[in-house]
Amino acid sequence: MSTLEHIKRDWIFARKAKDTVCAALLGTLIGAIMTKEKTFNPARQITESEVVAEVKKMLDAVIETGEILAKSDGRDQQKSQNATEQHILSGYMPQQMSESDLEAFATRKQSEGANMGQIMSALKAEHPGQYDGKLASSIAKRIIGL
Repeated sequence: MSTLEHIKRDWIFARKAKDTVCAALLGTLIGAIMTKEKTFNPARQITESEVVAEVKKMLDAVIETGEILAKSDGRDQQKSQNATEQHILSGYMPQQMSESDLEAFATRKQSEGANMGQIMSALKAEHPGQYDGKLASSIAKRIIGL
């Protein structure tokens, strides 16, 4: 089952269960994904990596909101809802590569003669959405010796 199908299925279950926070969040996410799909020229279906990118974009926005809420007094209900939203969205993200996985990948690519840009391009192509870009970049720089 694709991530989009999983999101749609969970949205229906949340609506039936009257889980308003989850249903609203997933409805917004589905809307963002469908809007993204409508912008493609020529028309085509959205890919799995593009769905994951939309989930990541929304998750980043929710995390940023959480950081702002953490600095404010009160707003306990909003903080709780934000934590729930982070948990829900995190469930749709692929398993993240560990630091040792990133090191092994960068070392293997470097031994094949790849430079920094080639390592990062290969990582993006082979493991979309499965790594922290800042961490991957710092590891690749360390492996290459930059």
